[in-house]
Amino acid sequence: MKDDSYYNTTRVRGQLLKIYEFAAQVQEEAVLEFFEANPRAKVSAEDIGKFVLPGTPRTSWGRCLTNLKKARKIIKTDETVEGAWKRPIYLWQLAPDPRDPVQGELLPIPVFLR
Repeated sequence: MKDDSYYNTTRVRGQLLKIYEFAAQVQEEAVLEFFEANPRAKVSAEDIGKFVLPGTPRTSWGRCLTNLKKARKIIKTDETVEGAWKRPIYLWQLAPDPRDPVQGELLPIPVFLR
């Protein structure tokens, strides 16, 4: 596990910082596991809060998504939905595996399949 999942904006120290960091890492892993189990799913931060991290602060959802995006594990799509505050919010999905070529990237699509 890495040590930078938790954003220590309140300058907590010692054992409490270790607890917060561990909790942030567990949350991040849960979110990534959700995306990996649902590779075609497009979900909002609110969906993450509702289905993956119920009972956690909204800021935790955003932190998880931001960290996973920085790690290139997930991507923010161009699609939005209306959020709880009647404002558009983006949908997120698992990032494509760069080792898995998409049909047509390595070989042209045969004419009869176009």
